Amino acid sequence: MTATVDDQRWFSVDEANRMLPLVKRIVADIVSLSKELGHCHARIDALEGESMSGASDSLDIDEWDQAEWDRIQREIVEGENRLEEFVRELTQLGVEFRQANIGEVDFQTRIDGRPAFLCWRLGEPEVAFWHPEDAGFEERQALLEGVTFPGDSPQPEASHH
Repeated sequence: MTATVDDQRWFSVDEANRMLPLVKRIVADIVSLSKELGHCHARIDALEGESMSGASDSLDIDEWDQAEWDRIQREIVEGENRLEEFVRELTQLGVEFRQANIGEVDFQTRIDGRPAFLCWRLGEPEVAFWHPEDAGFEERQALLEGVTFPGDSPQPEASHH
């Protein structure tokens, strides 16, 4: 089922920051698992390279390579399944996962009434940036005072006594 505008979750900065402890844990798991999968893929490439180069003249080495290749392939499948679960968890929270290598996520919002994303990446202490809906992480901007978000209550005017 795809989300429509009516059932999409729209975040205020406060809501996104309150959710951040959970999001941080999930994103840290994703980044760590992505690195592990990268190492597994590199090892598979190395084993396939050794096999193709004929570096293995002995049947024992070929058997070990095949067993190692099979083990790593199982790790990759299991890791990719766990990765999908982590991304699904974020999606269920209403958070859009963007990049595994830097742990980037977006929170759907409206800024001054227009659709946009609050963006955060692993290592940042809080959600402090945003970008327009049609722009990417590279075009993010610092949050400014005075813009309105869903769920914001109007600030009372300062009294001049």
